Amino acid sequence: MNNDKESIIAVVTAYNEPGLIKRCLANISRQTRPVEDVILVDNSTKESACLEIESLCNRYGFNYTHPGTNLGSAGGFALGMEKAYDNRATWIWLHDHDDYPNQTCLQRLLGLNNGLIRSPMIIDPSTGKVLKYFKRMNGKLGYLYTAPPYSKVVDVAGTAGLLVHRDVISKIGLYDPVFFVGFEDYDYCLRAKEGGFSVFCSGKAIVYHPMHQSQSIRSSDGLDSILRYLPAFWGMVKPGLPRDYYTVRNFIILSRRHQRIPVFLVQMMFSIMLVPIVKCIIPGSSMRKTLKTYVEALCAG
Repeated sequence: MNNDKESIIAVVTAYNEPGLIKRCLANISRQTRPVEDVILVDNSTKESACLEIESLCNRYGFNYTHPGTNLGSAGGFALGMEKAYDNRATWIWLHDHDDYPNQTCLQRLLGLNNGLIRSPMIIDPSTGKVLKYFKRMNGKLGYLYTAPPYSKVVDVAGTAGLLVHRDVISKIGLYDPVFFVGFEDYDYCLRAKEGGFSVFCSGKAIVYHPMHQSQSIRSSDGLDSILRYLPAFWGMVKPGLPRDYYTVRNFIILSRRHQRIPVFLVQMMFSIMLVPIVKCIIPGSSMRKTLKTYVEALCAG
């Protein structure tokens, strides 16, 4: 492919933090291989944030869209991807509002020789550590375990800096809004795998993203080596923490969609048995709220 003739459109979702959006847009605008456009989908619920983010887009000449309601990251990316696809983008470059690419990130992603889904290394700027968004396909009992750093091919990757070719969208569609926030990127990568696409990583393309991952993603390599031989535990919910709710709910939906039925049923029994035990270990977690989330997830999506 001749990268100079390909159209690249970045899609960014925003939520109430103009300072982070400003950093993200500034770094996208400084790429050594420029993008043709940026579509920013603003999920902000504060009018002052909306006005400031829209002003930033106008300053850079980028495309600003406010859907009128908070679609979550999943719905926001779905809307932005659809707009970029309709605008004939060859590649669509996805960014969370709190990530930012280094100057050569896009050029290095485009420089990979193969793959229609490409991911940079995702690094925590405060520690310099590679974040464990990259996973290998689940073991026999359903555990998604961490891929070694700088793997060339992974089964799932995070959204930050993910580069998706329009041919992937033509075949498998967009991010699924049912996830709202969390695991929509994993679902997309697994759907892509089922559609015959692989996720390729560049060890030289870098996106910075702060560490605020769930416990399941943050697990150590040593723990991964043990957990890969066990069924996946669906997790616990603490009341008043929406992100906890969506992490558990969405992981169940992810498992239900992409696991074999016997594995999924083993996960369900294993998780239900562990809930009263884990409640004693995790302060503030609610067995009632957790089991209610399990039921909701089994009926959703």
